[in-house]
Amino acid sequence: MFRIELFIDQIYNELIRSITCRLFTKEQISHITSNAIGKYFAEFFPEPEIVKKARERVQEALEHINMASAIIAEMQADLEQQTS
Repeated sequence: MFRIELFIDQIYNELIRSITCRLFTKEQISHITSNAIGKYFAEFFPEPEIVKKARERVQEALEHINMASAIIAEMQADLEQQTS
């Protein structure tokens, strides 16, 4: 009876993973990617939500910095033109 319960539990877990399209749990992913060889496979696993949002914020900040740099360059060019 105990073996049947384990078997049914395992089938249930695999069914839930296949329905939700998650082949590995978060714990399994962190265990795989934490060792030296697993770091090479980390890019194939989805990023945690916190890391993904942080990466998006950094990208947005870089875009703002580039826009500000362009504005400053235009202002400097205008000032140089006015002084001459």
